Amino acid sequence: MSLFLSLTVVIFSWIHWTNGLFNYRVDLPLSICNLFAFTAPLLFWNPSYRRFEVVYFMVLSGTLQAMITPDLYAGFPSYGFFKYWIVHGGLVLIVVHYLLSFNLIPEPRSMLRTFVWLNIYLLALVPINLWLGANYFYVMEKPLNPSILDYFGPWPIYILVCEVLAMAFFALAYVPIVIAKKYFWNTATISVGK
Repeated sequence: MSLFLSLTVVIFSWIHWTNGLFNYRVDLPLSICNLFAFTAPLLFWNPSYRRFEVVYFMVLSGTLQAMITPDLYAGFPSYGFFKYWIVHGGLVLIVVHYLLSFNLIPEPRSMLRTFVWLNIYLLALVPINLWLGANYFYVMEKPLNPSILDYFGPWPIYILVCEVLAMAFFALAYVPIVIAKKYFWNTATISVGK
């Protein structure tokens, strides 16, 4: 499944490139979802608690939200439509599979580590966005399509609101872990980071 997700991103880029549609300002795999899908074989081939805790919170907070409120520029039955749903749905499925198969259960402090990595990534995107004239992860401006960001004030206020919301979504993503630990998982078999 990891290889399939990675190939989906590569094939989509190739289709765009061969049709003269590839735009480095929007088509590079720099959004979290595309980056995780492109690097899925590296992320998921060998179980790693430290990698997984970050991927878990980002996918269940961001990718799942992207499925609920899709930012699609192409409708059914375009290859962009299928790529969007394969990548987002595939990431959620693979994270749930990874969680259940390897018992790498995130802890409360995993939310903080994920928040730190998320902000490091956002800061790394700023010079890339400036250099490319792009807007990856919407750190330069709000998306053109109407979105929930429209309710969070102008730039950079909406980024600060999203910082708070990120932690709230991380906490929501942790709720199933709390429930599963209480009712389903034997804590002696859970692998946690040290």
